[in-house]
Amino acid sequence: MKLNQVHHQTRPEKPLPPAPDPSTSLQPLQQWRQQALLNLLRVALVLALPALALDSYNAVQQQEIIPTIMYAIGYVVLVGLVAVPRVPNLVRVLYLISLLYLIGASELLSHGIVVGGMLFMFTFVVLSALFLDLRGALIAGGLPSQRWC
Repeated sequence: MKLNQVHHQTRPEKPLPPAPDPSTSLQPLQQWRQQALLNLLRVALVLALPALALDSYNAVQQQEIIPTIMYAIGYVVLVGLVAVPRVPNLVRVLYLISLLYLIGASELLSHGIVVGGMLFMFTFVVLSALFLDLRGALIAGGLPSQRWC
């Protein structure tokens, strides 16, 4: 053996463990989101029914039936989204955050900058961040500020 030759003992390399499947690591988060959304929609159904009844009574008194019809249609769609299990979760999320945005926008347009309209807009942004991906949350966060500037 020559002097400049160094004999290295090589160890056999251990194979790397397989990378975790991203779909399995997100599975608990997706299940939690789906269950949280269903619970939130169920609470909305319970709370919206008395509001719809009071609005219907006021609409009859003031003879403004069109908004009540729109609210009733929205409520029926909400019942369908909760009752039918095959509805994709994304459809439920988009419906919920769209309702929040529309109610908040209508409050802000009709009453100005008041707590109710701003609360709907804040809830819209928070639920978008909770139930959508980062891009959807960023878009939702920018919508209220773009609309009113």
